[in-house]
Amino acid sequence: QTNFNKQISNESKNTAYKIQDTCLPDRQAKYKIQFPRPMLSKQGFNFSFSGLKTAVLYETKKNPGLLKDEKYIAQVCHEFQRACVDVLVAKTIKAAEKYQPKTILLAGGVSANTELRKRLGEAINQNLPHTSYHVPELPLTGDNAAMIGAAATFRWQKMTDTQKKSASDSWKKLQPDANLKMK
Repeated sequence: QTNFNKQISNESKNTAYKIQDTCLPDRQAKYKIQFPRPMLSKQGFNFSFSGLKTAVLYETKKNPGLLKDEKYIAQVCHEFQRACVDVLVAKTIKAAEKYQPKTILLAGGVSANTELRKRLGEAINQNLPHTSYHVPELPLTGDNAAMIGAAATFRWQKMTDTQKKSASDSWKKLQPDANLKMK
């Protein structure tokens, strides 16, 4: 397993911590790495990080010898984080300028990222001075997937064999719609 995988896949931490804890400050940058800012120039508020993840994959595949270099790994993480934060902050500010909310709340696992917390707060203060900004305390920023997994485990343990069989087959009836709109 590469050093990169070891640093990024530390099971004991939420992903936002893993990336940010591995980052190098700008002043220590040794390699020239810059990742795209997906959908930043597109109209609307949608965003996708699939192109960014592909860029990280290509960057690391073209430099396999550097995957054991901690400074390289740290810089890849730093640039990845910077690209994500740039997009999230820009899209949030754009949406808030259009809809003029009284409050913006950063929540979920991503809210553990101190760079995102800081930069979003600065952007809101600068661009939307009449909008309040709230972030949960760091211990409350856990990823919802872990909570849903725990809830599903407890539910599964209480189910009868018939209910388990029905639940096991229920996914076959799903009709996913990636274009489903929220109301």
